[in-house]
Amino acid sequence: MKRLLGLAIPALFFATATPASAGFYDVKACYSTPGGGWIGNYSWAADVPGPYATAYTACPGEGIVTRMSGANDGSRAPYGAGARHVFTAPPGTHVARFRANVNQSSFRGWYAGLVDSSPRWIWCGNACTTWGQYWWTDVWMHTPQLMAQVTCGDFGGCPRWNLDGLMTMRDVIVTVEDTVPPGVSITGGSVTAGGWRNSNQDVHYSAWDSTGIRAVEVFVDGQLRGRHAGRCSDAAPRPCDDLTGAFALSADMFGGDGGHTVLIKAFDGAWNPSETMRDVLIDRSAPAQPIEVELVGQNGWRAQNLYKLRWRNPPQDASPIVKARYAVCPSANSAAEPEGCEYGSRNGHDLTALTDLRVPRPGDWNLSLWLEDEAGNADPERSVSVRGLRFDDTPPTLGFAVPRDSDPTRVRVLAEDTTSGIATGQIEARRRGDEAWRSLPTTLGDDGFSALLDDEALPKGEYELRARATDMAANERSTQSQKDGQPALRKLPLRISTRLAVGRPTRVRARGANGKRQYRTVLIVRPRARYGRTIPLRGRLTTPGANPLAEAEVEVWEQTKLRSAPWRRIGLIRTSLAGSFRFKALRGPSRLLRFRYPGTATIQARSTEVDLRVRAVTSLKVTDRRVVNGEEIRFSGRLKGRQTAETGKLIHLQVYTRGRWSTFATPRASRADGRWRLPYRFSATRGVVRYRFRALVPREASFPYETGVSHSVKVLVRGL
Repeated sequence: MKRLLGLAIPALFFATATPASAGFYDVKACYSTPGGGWIGNYSWAADVPGPYATAYTACPGEGIVTRMSGANDGSRAPYGAGARHVFTAPPGTHVARFRANVNQSSFRGWYAGLVDSSPRWIWCGNACTTWGQYWWTDVWMHTPQLMAQVTCGDFGGCPRWNLDGLMTMRDVIVTVEDTVPPGVSITGGSVTAGGWRNSNQDVHYSAWDSTGIRAVEVFVDGQLRGRHAGRCSDAAPRPCDDLTGAFALSADMFGGDGGHTVLIKAFDGAWNPSETMRDVLIDRSAPAQPIEVELVGQNGWRAQNLYKLRWRNPPQDASPIVKARYAVCPSANSAAEPEGCEYGSRNGHDLTALTDLRVPRPGDWNLSLWLEDEAGNADPERSVSVRGLRFDDTPPTLGFAVPRDSDPTRVRVLAEDTTSGIATGQIEARRRGDEAWRSLPTTLGDDGFSALLDDEALPKGEYELRARATDMAANERSTQSQKDGQPALRKLPLRISTRLAVGRPTRVRARGANGKRQYRTVLIVRPRARYGRTIPLRGRLTTPGANPLAEAEVEVWEQTKLRSAPWRRIGLIRTSLAGSFRFKALRGPSRLLRFRYPGTATIQARSTEVDLRVRAVTSLKVTDRRVVNGEEIRFSGRLKGRQTAETGKLIHLQVYTRGRWSTFATPRASRADGRWRLPYRFSATRGVVRYRFRALVPREASFPYETGVSHSVKVLVRGL
């Protein structure tokens, strides 16, 4: 049997000061609560090493009982025999005070009272009694372990037939002092992630102590923002459990953007505080719109699916910009329509360009760009829209259409590009045997493009056709085939040929079949006329077989024979039922008349020119027709017709000698009125000579008349 140590006679001692609430807590046992309730015994452990004493709890009732065990056989309890109730303070703490209603008795060698961990009696022991009553007892101490003990202190043994050793306690309050603060740490949550944060945050913690944790509080910038209470009981020596948990911190707890402090404060079972903190960077404001956003490179459609975008970042008050987000959407979408959109992002500190942008597929796309800061703030409503991401990597489809009988000269190419559309179309023709291709003027249409294969201007023969089309993205395709797979060939002429004969009618003689002279009318295409005369012209428009084209309109155009003179339309005539027509060329200078039948879709156009040649005219006068050698005469005249030269028209004065006309002087006619004059002195005439003179007006580019001469005049000169 385990024997208890013998104890010295106790001495009572009392503290003189009342402790502060922090660092102390009370443990209650067998305690009556207001309203008639009870707290049982969860803190005093019974220790009964032998049969001579016992320890038990009877709450409510006697209370926590430690006493000797009685016997009527006259036996005695040996020295050191006893029992006890033990209160053990948590590690690092000690019992500072004991309060209770105590019924105590210790006679005839029995000791009863309170023992500390020395062990020594600190209250009562031998020869103490409350006379069978419960007396309120208040004792101060400093011990990690407190024992309510009954033991035999007589070396000769202690009697068992009377209740001489007793220690009963009710309404027990043990005050424990704890001077060590609890441990607390921040174990996780978004506040430990580092960097800039936004929106709601959370903080995870762990708090521990030998007395447990009564409460944990969280502070943001010194303001209490949350509290967790521990699981505690006033009936246990370790009143509380350790505590772990997490606080959710809403965004509005952090106030403005910038640095903030999150503090976790823990209180142990004795309300000793301890704290730990973390600095947190908070930014809840999304970046403003990017500035000066531009699409680098050519605008419009592209055949390569690669785009580059650049911009400037707006200034930031808090966290830096670390990401660019974008959405690529069909251009037909409305601003809030997400259908068909694809989203992406690029990371980079102070990113100012996207160099590898691609659109999802061929088509016309718009891009929306917005920015995100390190805290994760991003607002699509602050995006900038960029238009013109147009991608087409497929060339057009094309083929020559089968020719139409109603419009045989029209060469049509059916071309289609469903993405970017046809930008240019070109049609070329080459006559068989030639090497060079001839480009035809081409017109774009709704279903492709077309050109006229002018069988009026092109030589007869079979022609190969070639078409080339490019779309808006510069994708190109060419073909020499029709849509039905046949080679694109055309044989000229395509329309009914025509003949247009125009000229001045002239009656000429011709020998008939029987040898008789006959007359027929021919058309002179280079008629000559004197100045101031009209020229009657006749013409006829026919198809093969001399079949007339009746009621056909023929255009009349005129070009004066001057350098760079334009063509101008001067008339429109209609053929008779016989296909013939008449036209009177009015007075005027030398000129070309063009008669043009514009043709139809099935009848070939035809043009014929008539070269009107009008001779220049000038008068010629002399002041005297008989002179003596050494005298002077004056030649004069007036040139008719409008002049264009600044210096006046040149006149050649000629004399007929030795069988030919020779020029001896070149006066100029006035540009204003055409008059000219020239004095001349005879100086080398011998004998009597009759001279014949004339004025010749030569053809010049600035004077639209053919070479003409005046009448001749004779002058008689008597020489030496």
